[in-house]
Amino acid sequence: MGLGAAPMMTTHLKYVLAALLVVAWAGTSLAGEPGDPPAPEPTKQAEPDKTPEAEPDKKPGKTPEAEPDKNEPEAKPEPEPEEKQPEAKPAKKRPAHARPLFQLRLPGGFGIHGRFDVAYERRGYTTDPTKGTDAIRNFHRFVFLSRHSPHDPFFFNAEIITLSFFEAGVRLQEETWTFQAKLGKLMVPFGEDPLYHHYYGGLGAFDQQMLPAVWASYGVNTSFDYRIKPFNITLHFDLYAMVGYALDDPDGIVDLRTDLSSLDENVRPAFGGRVRAAWGPLKLTYSVMANPLGFDRNMVLQAVDFTVWRIPDVPFVEDLALTMGLMRADVSGGTERDYYHFANYLQLRYYPIDWIYLQYRTGINTVDNRMGAWKDERRLDDSDFSTHSLAIGARYRGFSIVLQHIWRLEDAIELDNDFLRLTVAYEF
Repeated sequence: MGLGAAPMMTTHLKYVLAALLVVAWAGTSLAGEPGDPPAPEPTKQAEPDKTPEAEPDKKPGKTPEAEPDKNEPEAKPEPEPEEKQPEAKPAKKRPAHARPLFQLRLPGGFGIHGRFDVAYERRGYTTDPTKGTDAIRNFHRFVFLSRHSPHDPFFFNAEIITLSFFEAGVRLQEETWTFQAKLGKLMVPFGEDPLYHHYYGGLGAFDQQMLPAVWASYGVNTSFDYRIKPFNITLHFDLYAMVGYALDDPDGIVDLRTDLSSLDENVRPAFGGRVRAAWGPLKLTYSVMANPLGFDRNMVLQAVDFTVWRIPDVPFVEDLALTMGLMRADVSGGTERDYYHFANYLQLRYYPIDWIYLQYRTGINTVDNRMGAWKDERRLDDSDFSTHSLAIGARYRGFSIVLQHIWRLEDAIELDNDFLRLTVAYEF
């Protein structure tokens, strides 16, 4: 899971993490109050595999009144018309089925979260699962240490088992806007939501063939959210600089899953941004990254994602969630010919009840294309394929169980790589 980090740097990561913890803890004494409530989980956008987090309770503040000037005679106030104060709206609570059985809170506003799973798989066949072989796998064994307090601008997040990511930052916010700046080994803000796995190519999580399963890299990121309250529109902007991809060979074809540059040598920076507009259940996201690969080769990585998440008060449609997107990585420059990678996905999910869903997902994945918009028919091999999958899942009080079948159809020579998977997980 050490994405973007050289092996020789591993021993230093503990000291970096310790330093970030000190900064975050210092923020508690500088800006926090001893009686602050436990920090809530970070606010998240609705996503197919998750339930959106509730917003923290907002208590109306009391504005201090100015003291009267004792040197002037006291003026008798004129009676003012009685004005009825609007009632404060209660904070929106997460449904009971979406709340985990327990939450672990620590002093100073810190919290412990985690995700663990075990999966039974049937692999190595084409269409017929009875011809496959059995396997037991574990994909998630993550523990997250975080600190997010509505009363403190300093925050901290880290995955503390494998150090797959860690970040410390500062947050400033007013009624209609929020600004954040953070540094560390960050989740790359690319795609619909970097807190979760990407689905480009129709495969997700650790099956993903186009991007890393956990895409994190060293760098800095600033973000800005602006809420247009009369229209219920939220605009989000990211701007970042991180350790990017690098080529070891001028004739090489960049692999977006593995060819992240190391820290000790051949460091290649990547610069990028993301723009998102959300209006109720609709969300549109555009992402871009520019990355010099070395040998005068440059890559521009772009993606567009669109989500329609359970439009309320419309029969049947209120139980549907649709997400779709596409990405393309164009490599140019140097003495070699230009090429591109392409992947897309479409996912449709139906909720007969709030904690059970049925899902269909599809996508295509092509690499090293020289012609066309998404596929070069002259250069097809077993790395060019399409996928189709059906799944049924349930999530209740942090526990989830998902049964899915994935068909992987190669464009050149069909391989025995369809698979059936049953996953049981707990998240808190």
